[in-house]
Amino acid sequence: MIAVSSICSGISPERAIGFACELQERLGFGVGLELVSTRSTPPQSFLADALDCEVSITSLHGPSLFPPRETPAQRVEATFWRQIQGGVSFGPDGTSKLNNPAFEMGETWGLPVVIHGLAALRLILRGQGTANQTLGKAIIRIENDKEILSPVASKEYMPFRLAVQTAAILTSIGFNVGGICLDIGHLAEDAVKHRGWQGDPHAFVRKFVLPAEELAAEAGFDIVELHLHDFDARRCRDHLPPGKGCLPFGPILEHFLSRDPIPQLTLEVVPDVLHYLALSSRLRWGYEKVLDQVEGSIRYLQSIAPQDAFV
Repeated sequence: MIAVSSICSGISPERAIGFACELQERLGFGVGLELVSTRSTPPQSFLADALDCEVSITSLHGPSLFPPRETPAQRVEATFWRQIQGGVSFGPDGTSKLNNPAFEMGETWGLPVVIHGLAALRLILRGQGTANQTLGKAIIRIENDKEILSPVASKEYMPFRLAVQTAAILTSIGFNVGGICLDIGHLAEDAVKHRGWQGDPHAFVRKFVLPAEELAAEAGFDIVELHLHDFDARRCRDHLPPGKGCLPFGPILEHFLSRDPIPQLTLEVVPDVLHYLALSSRLRWGYEKVLDQVEGSIRYLQSIAPQDAFV
């Protein structure tokens, strides 16, 4: 089953269920939903609504990529740091607890939590020096970051390496790290900017995907989820619909769909600014345009994947 991130719909978690329901009707098969968590926890009826619509919640993603009152341009610079501010609270007895809503929901709902390596690294740094840590019990999947958000970005910097190192540190201090979420679009951005990739489809898998898998395996982790979105090297834009950038999704899907078990495939396409504003204003035409975009993305992936891979 392929899942869609609620970032695809650019709307509140509560409305994402309706979006996934309509998407399933269009496609004729089930899709999962990766819920991008915000600082407010969805109501208790959320899971019941998902069950009624036969929508499977595959995981939670924190922090949110669409914080309140922040424009798309502003979020590129500050989203992750702002969203995890106050990510660790300290009790009078010296204990610490993660208070990001994603962790709380993960524990309550029994779902894995996807969190960026840099966000997790800050949680670690803020938790240093405390005694008797009370750590989240949720299963965590560490995602490789975008290099633009890193203060140490350089030709030698590898966002995926940071994700694996962070996962190892979290494991050593008691977190339940269930694996690595490989963000294909972020990996492509690093490959284009710093590693000389010029679009050779087979070279991408050989030079960047395989080393990432080997790096994770050496540290004892599996790649258990893929975030799928395209990257435009010329305009330096990510989170595009598959097929609209330079990524070779055919070889990528062929590689990962031969695995056992197959990693969770999650589409993470961001609506353009015009459609996002229309969604925010609850305009139906914007909603329909985004549905068209997400449906088209899944059908494109379906057309180049092995038969019945998403059904």
